[in-house]
Parts: sequence; structure tokens; C-alpha cells
Amino acid sequence: MSEIASLPLDPEVVALLVPPIAVTSPGNVQVYVTEGSSGFVHTQNTPAATWIINHPLGRMPNIAVYIAGELVDTDVVASTTVVTITFPLPAAGVAVIT
Repeated sequence: MSEIASLPLDPEVVALLVPPIAVTSPGNVQVYVTEGSSGFVHTQNTPAATWIINHPLGRMPNIAVYIAGELVDTDVVASTTVVTITFPLPAAGVAVIT
């Protein structure tokens, strides 16, 4: 771990990420930045019971899902190109895919 960075959440962001340590506000996620790591941050602004996320990693990812700034445990199915996250009720939030 070399430093802590705060990155804007944007569905098009591809940055050097490892799993986040805290979602500090709806517009930022605080992460440890490690050389050689890659990840993708998806912001789901419109509540939905299913989030289907195409990711650019080309490998099986790790996924952390945050609703209202809290890490949540929910159904996640992942492939080397797509992540599907399912909730019992529509939800908006953030998925950090690393």
C-alpha cells in the first residue's frame, strides 16, 4: 500500500484500485492505491433490483457493494466481462470491482 486516494465515482472510471476502506460520501470512495492493481467503479444512481455491469478487467473480479455508504452482502454473479448484482428490493449505490 503506497497511499490513500479519494476518487470521483463515475461509471467510466478505470483506476488503480484495491477493495475500498470506506465510502465517504455519495460522490467519493476512499481506497488504498497499489501499483499494478486494476479495478472499475460502477455507480448505480437509479434504484434497480438487478444491476448488470460490464467490466473491462478480462478476469474474474472481486466485488464490494455499498448502499448508503455501507458495505452490503447481496447476490453477486460474475464472469470475466460481466457482473450481475441482485437485491430483494430496488437499490442505488456503488459497486467496486477489482
